[in-house]
Amino acid sequence: MYQLFLFDFDLTLADGSQWIVDCYQQVLQRHGFYHVSREEAKRTIGLTVEESFHVMTGLTDQSELQSLRDEYRSVCRPQMAAHTYLFDDARRFLCAARRAGLQLGIVSTKQSMVIHQSLQRWEMESFFSLVYGINEVGEPKPSPMGLLRAMEQLQVGPQQTLYFGDSVVDAQAAQRAGVGYVGVAKGVHAAAELRAYPHVAVEDNYDNLSHLLTHVAGQ
Repeated sequence: MYQLFLFDFDLTLADGSQWIVDCYQQVLQRHGFYHVSREEAKRTIGLTVEESFHVMTGLTDQSELQSLRDEYRSVCRPQMAAHTYLFDDARRFLCAARRAGLQLGIVSTKQSMVIHQSLQRWEMESFFSLVYGINEVGEPKPSPMGLLRAMEQLQVGPQQTLYFGDSVVDAQAAQRAGVGYVGVAKGVHAAAELRAYPHVAVEDNYDNLSHLLTHVAGQ
């Protein structure tokens, strides 16, 4: 029986990908990297910003990557919440999960401050018992550290926990943490890619995941 649902953020609960890609391309083109397509940039969402720039540019020098990261954040952050939209089916699912008495949390590679800004904008901050970003965890996925710390803080074991995510790094993190993985195929990874990993379910719409709410402790 489940007690805790943990979620990735970008392309799992919400979509800010158009703005993220706009900002990546703006920074890349300032530095002469004109060859990176929008699709290539989008496929890096879910990695740390430094990892994304490494993938897109081939740069390996950490000081250069950190400089690009800082420039990206200065461009992107001021308008990030305004350009991030909660999926309608995710809202319905979160409301149903809350009514069912589940604890909810977010474990993301994004900065938690940016996530909180979006949750405040949607008036949904009270839905979540915790929000962990890269600044709280320190280790990006596929490290299981964020999931392990969330379970420890909320005193829930892996057998009672599900992690929802749109990418293979989410699936890998869930596997390493020993929690059930639910693939949310709304991002750049196809459902078939997500099903290659151990999973409880893989769907592209939360309305098709309502059966998970029948396995809630206390129901």
